[in-house]
Amino acid sequence: MQSLRTVIFSPRTIMQWIVDSEFVNHDLLNYRCNVSGSIICDEPLRSCQYDPILSDDSSINATAKCGIEGMCYVCLHKALFPMIGSDVLMIAIFFACGVLAGAAGLGGGGLYVPILMLTSNFLIKEATPLSNAMVMGNYLAQILINVRRRHPHSKFRAMIDLDVPLMLLPAQLVGSAIGLLLAPILPATGIEILACLLLFVAATKTVMTAYKIFKKETVAAALKRQELLLNRMTHESAAANVAADDGKQERLLARQLRSESSASGGAGEASFYPILAPTSDADRTNSVLLTTTAEDLHRARVAYRRKSIWKIGGLVLTWLSFLGIFVGSSNTKGGRCSAGKLGWLFSQLIVPVCAVTGTAVSLLKGAYDHVEGRLPGDVVWTRRSVVMLPLLALLVGIVSGLLGIGGGELMAPLLLAIGMLPQCASSTSALMGLFTSCSNMAHYMIQGTLRPWSSYVYILGLVSFLAAFTGRIIALTVVTRLSHPSVLSFLLGFALYAGLVLLVVQIVGNPIDWSVDDLCGK
Repeated sequence: MQSLRTVIFSPRTIMQWIVDSEFVNHDLLNYRCNVSGSIICDEPLRSCQYDPILSDDSSINATAKCGIEGMCYVCLHKALFPMIGSDVLMIAIFFACGVLAGAAGLGGGGLYVPILMLTSNFLIKEATPLSNAMVMGNYLAQILINVRRRHPHSKFRAMIDLDVPLMLLPAQLVGSAIGLLLAPILPATGIEILACLLLFVAATKTVMTAYKIFKKETVAAALKRQELLLNRMTHESAAANVAADDGKQERLLARQLRSESSASGGAGEASFYPILAPTSDADRTNSVLLTTTAEDLHRARVAYRRKSIWKIGGLVLTWLSFLGIFVGSSNTKGGRCSAGKLGWLFSQLIVPVCAVTGTAVSLLKGAYDHVEGRLPGDVVWTRRSVVMLPLLALLVGIVSGLLGIGGGELMAPLLLAIGMLPQCASSTSALMGLFTSCSNMAHYMIQGTLRPWSSYVYILGLVSFLAAFTGRIIALTVVTRLSHPSVLSFLLGFALYAGLVLLVVQIVGNPIDWSVDDLCGK
């Protein structure tokens, strides 16, 4: 491994150029810029610099891979510091995209990767790890806000539904590992076309779902306004009648209550007022909580918190298991199809199968039922759903691994499609995205991929964190004031369409590549 750094002195500034330390000397041939068909090195973001190590390599000179004279030049990218105008513009664009992604509940990987390539002239193998650093900062900011918020229909439960990650996250992690394995093998142009199709379908489906939710919210708001108006008119009429008869009706009502109370042993006052039958899931929830004693409610809260701790522990344990498997695989010598590599690969299936099976059995038995029962937007866990949803999560993971995104761009629309409320869907998707982005970051750190890009990682991660924090607060404030959670779904659809446009722009500038590599070739 080699980290190639060249310092260029000029009268105005000192420019530093870096290249990813993941590549060995011969891999740096992919960065050649002095032969036909090589990388285009545009100043001031990239510079074509002489590499003495490659030039002195006799095996390279013998094949004239660096030109007739054997002088090897490689295309190096500018370090973040000292910053120039294009760096400031890049940070400003990333802050705006981070606000949009945070408001929509996305990690923003579908936005960050194309922007890194278009505005800062990064290669795809450089942009993907840097994008993951920003995605992790984005999701971390969202979790800090979402973890303190309650369910829209209950002050008893959290907005994040931990049952969904327990079922879907293990399958998504396995799919992501499969996608990362297949990404270097499949044709780049085919993967790009697949990405465009999936983003278009996800964005369109999300907007249609948001429109349906918006219509329901509009009808519910109209009914609520009508009910408030009717109650107000009733109270005004009652007050007018009482004033007209100089308090006679009020005294008559009090006398009737006292007589019923004495006749029924003090229960007359409670039985006088009728109890309205619940007309919705929220009403049924309220009636259950009202008929529950304070002691039972306290026990239920303690049990809910205890179960939440166990669920979070299960998620962390699953993530650590995958991380340990990756470390073991990376330390095993041999190619992709060696016995050691295949053994570690198949061992990745053990953890998700056990985790998903155990969670499915508990959900079907009702072990995770809540004291207030089922709320609007809760996932109905049946034999069919505990099989189909993990398979869909596996597909989401494969696609996200192929495309180099965190998975939130596809997981959030999936959660909306199965009926979750927009607030709960975005919050739950953010929690899953935090685990997947942390897993990807751990992979890059173990491989040493991010070592030369430390300044970019810290600055861009901080910018993404602040932007997502700002966007999430703005979105939740708007939702609260407008009483339209569908705003989050519309923002999600808009963000997906924006990522689609950027991806199309990126594809237009790339050469067509339908080549397929050998799975066991490296």
